[in-house]
Amino acid sequence: MTFRHALVSGFEALREPRQAQLRALEEPIEDALGNHMRRVLTAGVAAGLFSLIFSVAQALYLQQIKHVDIAFGRLLNYYSGIAFGTFLFYVFAGTFLLFLLSVVIRLFVRQVPFWTLIKLLCIAMVPVLLFGWIGRGVALALLVWSAFLLVSGILTVRSASSAKRTPSKKRSR
Repeated sequence: MTFRHALVSGFEALREPRQAQLRALEEPIEDALGNHMRRVLTAGVAAGLFSLIFSVAQALYLQQIKHVDIAFGRLLNYYSGIAFGTFLFYVFAGTFLLFLLSVVIRLFVRQVPFWTLIKLLCIAMVPVLLFGWIGRGVALALLVWSAFLLVSGILTVRSASSAKRTPSKKRSR
């Protein structure tokens, strides 16, 4: 799997969440986590670069239009540190916080196996990973979207597992 495939599968999960959730039931955990980590790394790099480019563009605007004297060496040092911190936050949130969230959710949702819950959380984090770099203004909407994907995934898993347990009745004549 490549980084491009991980991003494409993320966008497919947003376009057809139910299909992605059903595929996640059959996908090995290693593949699901591998795709998730590729999305986390790609989103972290994109968010860090966006932060750096936006900050430098803002400084150029202030220097060229408003005639503010800016020391670009210090500015690049400061904002590259912020960009790297943003990247590390994405990695931290995509790994450790994902695990902590899965443990907390597992306390309330016992019917879903743990590894299936991890796969569903990987799918549910896709909106935050792909669009979280836009800014803080959309954070609440992205979190609601992720919560909706998680709840619909849990309901999908429950209905799929109940369909497997219920034997089909055949008519005997």
